Amino acid sequence: MSNMMRTSARLHRMRSDTQTANATTSARFNHLQELFDKSFKAARIGIWECSLPDEVLTWTDTVYELFDLEPQCALSRDDIVALYTDESPRKLSEIRGATIASGNDFTLDAEIITATGNRRWIRITAIVERIDGSPVRLFGMKQDITAEKTMMDHIRHLAEVDTVTGLASRAKFEAVFEDVYAAASEVPHALLLIDLDGFKAVNDSLGHQAGDACLKEAGHRKQW
Repeated sequence: MSNMMRTSARLHRMRSDTQTANATTSARFNHLQELFDKSFKAARIGIWECSLPDEVLTWTDTVYELFDLEPQCALSRDDIVALYTDESPRKLSEIRGATIASGNDFTLDAEIITATGNRRWIRITAIVERIDGSPVRLFGMKQDITAEKTMMDHIRHLAEVDTVTGLASRAKFEAVFEDVYAAASEVPHALLLIDLDGFKAVNDSLGHQAGDACLKEAGHRKQW
């Protein structure tokens, strides 16, 4: 009888330990899930899904926010694609079709005009899921990269545009010149050289600030 009682007690302790471990694992999972959701929201990243072939869209709330739409409102893929600007719809269609056909993943940066008229850049990543060789859905992430795009455009502008004249910088000129030279096109090109007579006298007599103003005006007139 005592052996049976000891065995019963051990089983009870094992059951209790298992329940405690399960509760701890569940709590840890819930905590990590909460951190995951908060991190994605802070990074302006949302999850999207498009079933195939019916193209029914499913979004997390962050994706709705990126498009300035009410969370969980009805979605039409044609209406969403219409919010993409310029060449983005064509590029999206091409790369999406290639992904469905090949099974490869893709990443695309695209500009949208949201439902409320805001311009925004988003980065789309997509994975295709197949069952028995047939594509059944696309899913991935959409991230707001407007700030990143603005910063990169600013850096590119500083590198390619002379800050005084507003004309192409020397680095930009050399890059374009190398491209034209390497292309060996039959279309004729011309190189125009302009010199400002007496510019040194302006700098020497009136100072560099006046000289910069002269360069700026010359650059402005050249753009006419």
